[in-house]
Amino acid sequence: MSYYHTAQICLNGHIITDSYDSSPALSQKFCDECGSETITQCPNCHSNIRGDYEVSGICYLGSTMQKAPSYCYNCGESYPWTREALSSIAELLLLESSLSDQELISLQSDLSSLLSDTPKTKLVATKLKLALTKTSSVVSSAIRDILVDIASEAAKKIIFPS
Repeated sequence: MSYYHTAQICLNGHIITDSYDSSPALSQKFCDECGSETITQCPNCHSNIRGDYEVSGICYLGSTMQKAPSYCYNCGESYPWTREALSSIAELLLLESSLSDQELISLQSDLSSLLSDTPKTKLVATKLKLALTKTSSVVSSAIRDILVDIASEAAKKIIFPS
């Protein structure tokens, strides 16, 4: 029998444990990296957050969970850490007077397309790459630091080709 363990993740996206249900001793009420509260369920639909995937009869050394999921598998809503990352990028873009209102509105409404490979990912990644050439190095660097953790591989290849 195969199944997903329940993961415990802080509201900022730090993985506390990827097997909360089988290792309750590893659980924490608050994150030891940032002090944020931790959750094991989607705040929207209350489904367990998927952690390690276990297949009976197969021995795993280490974790199969590389990063916190962006969206709930059950309801499709973004997790708090995903919303916070996208909100931070949108706010950073607002700091730039070099971007037109139209560019800002377009980018802010489409930022979630950078998180997974969709038909719109390449378009939005290209738009953001062009916008970043107009921004200060401070803003560009901060956005890059956020995107490295959350963007899809296709988006990262377009925005940061090197």
